Amino acid sequence: AELIIPLQYRDEHRKGLHRFLTTGVRGIINQHIETSAQRKDGSEFPVELTISPIKRRESYIFSAVIRDISERKRMEKQNQAFALELSESLKKEKLQRQAIEIANNQLKNFSTQLELNFMELEKAYLQTLNRLSLAAEFKDEETGQHLARISKYCKILTKAAGQGEDECRNITLASPMHDIGKVGIPDIV
Repeated sequence: AELIIPLQYRDEHRKGLHRFLTTGVRGIINQHIETSAQRKDGSEFPVELTISPIKRRESYIFSAVIRDISERKRMEKQNQAFALELSESLKKEKLQRQAIEIANNQLKNFSTQLELNFMELEKAYLQTLNRLSLAAEFKDEETGQHLARISKYCKILTKAAGQGEDECRNITLASPMHDIGKVGIPDIV
C-alpha cells in the first residue's frame, strides 16, 4: 500500500486502518471513492478505489480494486471547457441578437420618420405646385389651362413609354414647372 498511496495520504491511511482494526469503524472501507494514486516515479494519477476487508481467523487482509480514471478525468475537464466555451458563445450570440434587434428597431423608427418627412415634403411640394399653377392662372387663364393640358399629356406619354406609376406621377406633378417662368415676366415683354 505504501508504494501506491501518495505521501500526503499515508498518515490518514494508517489512522483509518488502525481505527478499523481497533473499533470496527469502516471509514472508506467498502465504499467506492475517487482519490489519487502514485506511480513508481512518484507522479500521481486519479483513481477509483474500493477497499474490502477479508477476515481470516483473528486478522484481516484487505483487497483493493483500483482503476485508473485519468482518461475519464481528462474527458470531463475537456467537456467542462467545451461547455464553458459554448455557454460563452451563446451569451455572445444572445447579446449580438439583442444588439441587432435594437439596431433593427432604430432603423424601423428611422424609416418611419423618413417616410413621414417625405410625405410632409411631398405635401408641401404639391401645395407649392398648386399655388404656382394658381398664380399662372391668375396672370393668364390661358396659361393655367395650358399647364393642366401639359400635365395630362405628360401622364399619357409617360404611360405610353411603359414607365411605372411612380414615374408617371412624378412627371405629371413636375410638368407644370416648364412654364413657371411666365409668372414673373410682365405681359408687355
